[in-house]
Amino acid sequence: CPPDSAVTWHNHAKPLIDTWCTTCHTSLLAGEARKGAPTDLNFDTYEGVYKYRERIRAAATGDSPRMPPAGGIIDIDRERLREWINCGADGQGEDPGLCGTLVSQQGSVTIDSQADADSFCSGETNAIAGDLSITGGDIAIDCLCDVSGDFSVASSGATGIVLPELLHVGGELVLSDNSALQAVEAPELTDIGFDGTTPAGGLTITGNPVLTAIDWPWLKDVGGGYLVSDNQGLATLKTSHAVTVSGPLTIASNPVLDDLNLERLRFVEGDLTIDDNPLLSSLASTASLERVGGDLSLTNLPALIEIGGFLSVEEQLGDIEIGDNAGLTLIDGFTALILLSSDIFIHDNPNLELVNGFQHLEEMHGDIEIHDNLTLERINGGFVNLVTMDGEIALRDNPQLYDINGFEVIADLGSLTLVNLPSLVDSASFETVAAVAGSVEVQNTGVVLLELFETALSIGGDVRVEDNGDLEALTGFAQATVVNGELRVINNSSMQGLAAFDSLATVNGDFTVSDNPLLEQPHQVTSLATVGGSFRLNDNPTLFSVSQLLTLNAVGVDVEITGNTSLPAADADALAAGIAAVGGTVTVSGNGP
Repeated sequence: CPPDSAVTWHNHAKPLIDTWCTTCHTSLLAGEARKGAPTDLNFDTYEGVYKYRERIRAAATGDSPRMPPAGGIIDIDRERLREWINCGADGQGEDPGLCGTLVSQQGSVTIDSQADADSFCSGETNAIAGDLSITGGDIAIDCLCDVSGDFSVASSGATGIVLPELLHVGGELVLSDNSALQAVEAPELTDIGFDGTTPAGGLTITGNPVLTAIDWPWLKDVGGGYLVSDNQGLATLKTSHAVTVSGPLTIASNPVLDDLNLERLRFVEGDLTIDDNPLLSSLASTASLERVGGDLSLTNLPALIEIGGFLSVEEQLGDIEIGDNAGLTLIDGFTALILLSSDIFIHDNPNLELVNGFQHLEEMHGDIEIHDNLTLERINGGFVNLVTMDGEIALRDNPQLYDINGFEVIADLGSLTLVNLPSLVDSASFETVAAVAGSVEVQNTGVVLLELFETALSIGGDVRVEDNGDLEALTGFAQATVVNGELRVINNSSMQGLAAFDSLATVNGDFTVSDNPLLEQPHQVTSLATVGGSFRLNDNPTLFSVSQLLTLNAVGVDVEITGNTSLPAADADALAAGIAAVGGTVTVSGNGP
């Protein structure tokens, strides 16, 4: 213990433990909410900390600290905690200072001038049991420790508000539409919007055109929403000790914001939205975030080059949207996420090149939609452990995308859409899929050999392979016996062989193979027995053999075999005649001699 140690319970140990330890080690939590913390190890009182001080020193200080599990405490803070314990962990006899005992003025208070503030502080009063409104010019309230109700600043003349002792606001804290306000100093503020332990209000900072910085270093909890928007001059937003936001967190439309510090934030119980902050270039301070209770949206952030944050998110209860970020080149975060029950949207990021995040995601019950990313080339590091995918994987309008090998271990898939991907030449992903619950659409790609779903036993919806100018052969689907929707192979100008569907017996919708100018024969389609809709074999000018389809014996609606000018007419007639049951009309015309 240094002889001149100035570390105390109040100036260091208590704020650090409140910030980093009592999210689990508190008597207010039970069961799973304690995240494994022993039930008798509670640090929300000095007595509890003192009792277990040696265990705290062993676990949270020294060369190899293991608490908190996610890390985050900087080395100097750990050293100061160790110093406090080494010096006796004193705290009981320390002067708690001005805010040790609260003396409240009952009812709401309006402060319109410095004289009003001085009058409020003239006696022993240091708290307000009601609401506080500041409506005047520059004001310092040196004695104020606690406001149990709402606190608002609504002034056209104030440039600065100073609250050196304020610890707690029980309701809403609102700073809105203050045309001259440049700073609000609240260096000791620890929580907003908690009435006892119950969330009761949030933080709103909006429409303050010359406000340049919010730096509230000890703010730990926000009981409601956290909204910072439309502050034209706000460059710095630091609530670096904030751990919990009990409602939505929105940081939006702050045109010069470039310094965002949320480094200890662990829980957002509503939506998390960071939108339209054109100078914000880093989200690295989100590394401690563990849970988002709603949607997570990262949009319109043109200075953002990499999304490498969100490394600790284990629970994401809403959608994830990453869109309209003009400078974004790499998505490399969300590495702790294992289960997601909602959607992922990655769209309109014109310089995005690589999706390499979500490496540990194993199970997903929503959709993945990746579209309109003009320079996206690869999805080959992300999603590499995704096994269960109940929703749709939709890759659309990504003109440079050539590698989708990130989806290599999926066993169960909802639907697959590959549309307008002219650079995609390899479809070897999805080889492990055992079941497809929905549809498969491959349209306007650069794929030469389409190999899909070799082991899938059934397709729950449609199979549509259309307008693929480079496609020479369709293979795969070798074990699928049923397509529950329609099967369409249309306008694939280079396709010569239909070497797929070896075991296909039933198509419950339409079966259409049309307008494939180089298709010669249906090769492997040798087991088809039933088509529930119409059977159409039209306008395939080089088709010369349909003997593989002679197993077909039932069509639910119409039969059309027309315009196949290389197919002998006798073969076309024989195919139609061999279908024992037809529910509609039979048309055979315009085929070969």
